[in-house]
Amino acid sequence: MKIRMMIRMSVQHAVGLALWTIILIAPLLHAETEPPPKAGAMITHAPPPPDPSSPAAMIRAIEQRKGELDQRAHELDLKEERIRQMEQEVSQMLKKYSQIRQTQEEKETKKKQEDEKQLGRLVKMYETMPAEEAAARIDRMDESFALSLLGKIKEKNAAQILAGLNPTKAAKLTEKLARSSR
Repeated sequence: MKIRMMIRMSVQHAVGLALWTIILIAPLLHAETEPPPKAGAMITHAPPPPDPSSPAAMIRAIEQRKGELDQRAHELDLKEERIRQMEQEVSQMLKKYSQIRQTQEEKETKKKQEDEKQLGRLVKMYETMPAEEAAARIDRMDESFALSLLGKIKEKNAAQILAGLNPTKAAKLTEKLARSSR
């Protein structure tokens, strides 16, 4: 019985000593890593951070990185899809532009042909008209149109018309006709 009491007392003494050690030494150990608690604040001890080299921590880090990469891949897929849509829109716009341009060119070609046809008729009329009457009309015409008309009229008729024009205007038109034929 004495031995039991002695053991019991030794255990109680060891437990008490361990408690005092924890109470007195534990704050000193944490004092190096944590700031002191504020007055009136409750003291709680956070679990120590996981060891980054542990397999569980590595697996968590890999899974987290995989999640980030999956998210980024998803965002890239969305961007690629938007780019494809934009490429299709641009392609359609280019097709429309090409069609409009082709239509415009056809209209311009048709208009030029009509203008040439009309100018051809006028040339025939001015060639058959007496030179004095043709000169009187050309004298009142816009200079660029008069040049176009005189440039198409046969040389003999054009010379007769130029002879009937105001000498100043005839000189200007002759000079411009000479430049345009070079």
